[in-house]
Amino acid sequence: MGAVGKLFRLSRDDRWLLLQALVAVAAAGVTVRLLSPAAVLKKVSGKAITQSRNSLQSSVRIAWAISIAARYVPGSKCLVQAIAGRQLLAKYGFPSEIHIGVVKDSRNWLSAHAWVEAEGKTVIGGDITAYVPLLGAHQEYRP
Repeated sequence: MGAVGKLFRLSRDDRWLLLQALVAVAAAGVTVRLLSPAAVLKKVSGKAITQSRNSLQSSVRIAWAISIAARYVPGSKCLVQAIAGRQLLAKYGFPSEIHIGVVKDSRNWLSAHAWVEAEGKTVIGGDITAYVPLLGAHQEYRP
């Protein structure tokens, strides 16, 4: 079954969530591409305004929607997904933090990764155990 067929088999709420995730991922991609690295870090380290809890979606379902949307927006790497995820989590009332960490890869080069934590767990960004956190929302970036 194709992507369109799968889309129509989803509930109306999930289709709406996917549309919101697609818009959030696209907007985050534009943000990362147009703003300077310092401006992106400032945006990432700032606090997201959280709306009142909307019980229609869980943080896990929001993370699912972000990961699906990122497949269809070119260049949607971890930082783009983290920015979009935090925005959508805040919209649905989930306080969250973006973290950025590094790890040395097999060539002894530093590799960076961004992830989002909400409700005491990593909801966007996968397995982060190897990464050493450099920046979290509790640490505001100041150039």
